[in-house]
Amino acid sequence: MAVFEDDAQGALEAIRESGELVTWTKEEMTPNPLPGRPGQTVTVEHFAHMVFFPVKTVMGGLTNGEVPTFTDKGLMGRVDFVPDTLYTVMRKSGQRKSIGRITHLCPNGESILYTVEFTS
Repeated sequence: MAVFEDDAQGALEAIRESGELVTWTKEEMTPNPLPGRPGQTVTVEHFAHMVFFPVKTVMGGLTNGEVPTFTDKGLMGRVDFVPDTLYTVMRKSGQRKSIGRITHLCPNGESILYTVEFTS
């Protein structure tokens, strides 16, 4: 049993109880077996529970000379995919959220929690 297994399980249970099921979506290009030809674009979807918190204009670090402003923050337990900022998150209300930054809490390589900051 991993050192942080109880912490990871506790985070998952709390988020399932208090959060909502969301859909993570992004477009990916599949490779084409024919050289010089573009592949097909496919939509990749993953489902996970998240809990959301409103954020009053938080200014993060500089990104390409710009100061990003985050509108919401979400917490998500460990998942079976690697979330990145190319995904969008669809809430159960139908609201689509763009991702500004993802922070992964994984002491000793053990995934426990993701903090997701949204830009819209």
